[in-house]
Formats: sequence, structure tokens, C-alpha cells
Amino acid sequence: MNTSDAEFMSLCMHAERIAVVSTHPDDEAIGASVLISRARELKLPVTLIFVSNGVPAEELLDPDHACSWGGASAYTRVRNDELQQALSHYGVDEVVTLGVPSREVLDHMVEVHQAISACLSSCARFLLVGPAFEGGHPDHDAVNCICTRVATASGSNFVEYLGYNLQNGRVHYQEFLPGESQVFELACTPTEVEFKRKALETYVSQQEVILKWMRPDIESYRRLPENRSQRWLYPSRTFYEVWNSGTCPEQVTRACNEFVQAKL
Repeated sequence: MNTSDAEFMSLCMHAERIAVVSTHPDDEAIGASVLISRARELKLPVTLIFVSNGVPAEELLDPDHACSWGGASAYTRVRNDELQQALSHYGVDEVVTLGVPSREVLDHMVEVHQAISACLSSCARFLLVGPAFEGGHPDHDAVNCICTRVATASGSNFVEYLGYNLQNGRVHYQEFLPGESQVFELACTPTEVEFKRKALETYVSQQEVILKWMRPDIESYRRLPENRSQRWLYPSRTFYEVWNSGTCPEQVTRACNEFVQAKL
């Protein structure tokens, strides 16, 4: 275990509970499955919160992708089945599913904030683990904003996990955008790599979409940037503009700023 890894695990051990917030089913596999494995071995309580079911409204669903799984309803069942298989693999003690349609988290930020806050209200000291705000997916960035507010209000630590982003016109997987915030790189053991590999393989429907580019031997976390709660801007073009998510950066920035200023 390297110094960065040891420091991160010390952060985990000082928490009463680790709360992993997965925007869609598979984000936790990409970003936090080694942590889930370690928490289980160390008998640390873990709450796994899934904000979205991973399925967009039918009018936003890629028809070719949906048809390859037998249509929109069948695709929803596939995603639900994959999630249940992943949960069997993880073996965590608490699971919360909020069921927000994919690409619609921006419209439900208050409700998601209330649900996460209520879920963690009985825990005085938790470590919140969630997606990075890096323009990979508008849902990821909305959840990051929500987690920031939850952690700030409770005085708890919030660390971001890896996903994907756009740097210099290229998509980067499992690599944070450059910055000055502290990054914790985990030294994954062969057993942990295999655990993560199985977690990633559980989501068969997402292999060609995103998971085939994800390595099971990489897991890192980043402390929340100091100015994150003050403004929600992107340093460059976002990845979700490239894959035509239907959301523009100005919408995300406006929604996040309105959310952090709202009285809840």
C-alpha cells in the first residue's frame, strides 16, 4: 500500500459509514468497486445509493441500442437485472435506489438532495463518495453538485471518483482533469482487480457503450476542489457535447448555481 492509498484508507476508517453515490448503475463499478471490496473485508458499513436507473425516457433512448435488447421495456429489465447481479457481487449492507430517468437528474436535484440527506441523517460522520464534475455526463455533474451540498451542510468529507472527460479534443477514461486538488491513487491487489473486473463485467449492456475502455486495475479519488461550491463552470468543451446528450454546459451551470442558492 502506497502513502496515497494509506492516507485514503485512514480517511475511510475515521468515518462511521461510507456512502457511495452512483449516478447510474455501472458508475460505482468504474469508480468505487475496489473501495466497496475493501470496506466489506474491513467490515465498514457501506450505503450504496443509485440516483438513476440508467434508462432515459423512451424519446431520448438510442433506438438502435434499445432494439438490440428487444425494445425500451426489455432494456429497462436488462438494466435492472444487471443491477441486482452487481448488488449480489458487492454484498453491501444498505442499498437505496431513487429511480430518476437518465439525463433528467438536473430536473430533480432538490428531490435527490432530500433523499440522500434523509438516508444519511442518522450518521454523524460519513465519507461521501461520488462522481467528479468534469463534463462526462450532465447527470454526473448534477450529482456532484448535490453531494457537495450534502457534505458541506453536514461537515463531512466528500471525495470524487474517476469517470471520463474530454481533454484536448480526446476522451480520457479513468483520469481526472488536471488540477491542484489532492488525488489518492489506490494500489489494487490482484484480488481487488479481479473483484473490479467482475463488477464491470456484470453490466453487459454497457460494454460497448463505455465499459470496454475501463481498466480494472485503476481506482483513484480526489478531494473536492476548494472553489467548487462557489461556481460551476467548465474549463473547456465537455464530453457530453460530443455525444449529443441534449444538454448544453450553460444548462448545467445554471441549474447547479440555482440549486446551491436555493433554500432547502
